[in-house]
Amino acid sequence: MKWVGIILPTIIAIASFIWMPLSVWIQMNQGLLVFLGLLAAALVQIIPVTANFLQSDRLTPIEAERLSAQLGKQQLYWIGLLASTVAAVVLVVIISALDKKPTEIEIPKLGRLDIGTIDIAPGLSALVAFAISFVLVKMFGLFQGVISLQKLRSELVINAAKRAAAEQVKQASSEVSLPQQLVPDDYGKIIRPH
Repeated sequence: MKWVGIILPTIIAIASFIWMPLSVWIQMNQGLLVFLGLLAAALVQIIPVTANFLQSDRLTPIEAERLSAQLGKQQLYWIGLLASTVAAVVLVVIISALDKKPTEIEIPKLGRLDIGTIDIAPGLSALVAFAISFVLVKMFGLFQGVISLQKLRSELVINAAKRAAAEQVKQASSEVSLPQQLVPDDYGKIIRPH
């Protein structure tokens, strides 16, 4: 999944460079901004919830370290996704400002080299396609992360509950005092009729 998050957006960006004019992205800017805004709002909500996810719950030190490490990885993932989302928003706003503006840049003549003008619209189209598809691909990791954290948390809570139950049984068995002699001395003795 790690390489898919780079390879797939790169393929989409190349296709967008070749076939998708910048005007299409400009026309979709409102929808893209709403989508990215909703994603950013969701991430802003979920990041603090994850920070409060770590509670002692009678975890062993190894379990607590394992949970802390996983929570740290997930927090970094979500912060990276939030940063990518904000960068995509900025990019969409910038290309929206280019609406009906010339996207050709005049390159000055360097000696015999005369390039003339370069149209940056295909490059901007590819950049927007890469940013949006990168965020979309990484968004699927959000669901996977929440589910994996919940599975880990459930496993640790169940283990803690089993340890607590074992301690209760041990404590209860030590508190129960049974009489030393459970049967009378003459139990099992054959009694003969007189």
